[in-house]
Amino acid sequence: MDNTQNLMTELDNTLQAKGITHLFIAGIATDVCVHATVKDALMSTKTGKYNVTVIKDATAAVLGDQTNYDTSVAAMKGFGATIVNTADVLKMACPEVKATAVSDAPQKTIGAGLLFLGLHFVLGQ
Repeated sequence: MDNTQNLMTELDNTLQAKGITHLFIAGIATDVCVHATVKDALMSTKTGKYNVTVIKDATAAVLGDQTNYDTSVAAMKGFGATIVNTADVLKMACPEVKATAVSDAPQKTIGAGLLFLGLHFVLGQ
């Protein structure tokens, strides 16, 4: 979804179609992009229902503003996100993964002539 929550992207539809219900979120703009993504996944009535885990030490504040970062992490926890570190993720059991063979996967051309082979992994929970 865009920042105005008016224009839907295909991401939610794709996640729903593949039965993905648990999102692990990381990124460099914790107090902007990561925060908005988590809020959309947990608070929006326009998206599917997700369990969200934020990998805190795989995120960073915009311009190093620690106060904004801390406020954002607290807000995401308040939305219902689980906050973990990479060490916690590495200790987790891997989910069962079903892979589609590359030769059977749809191929799509995306921007600048790049070829996306469409190898999908469906994480079932």
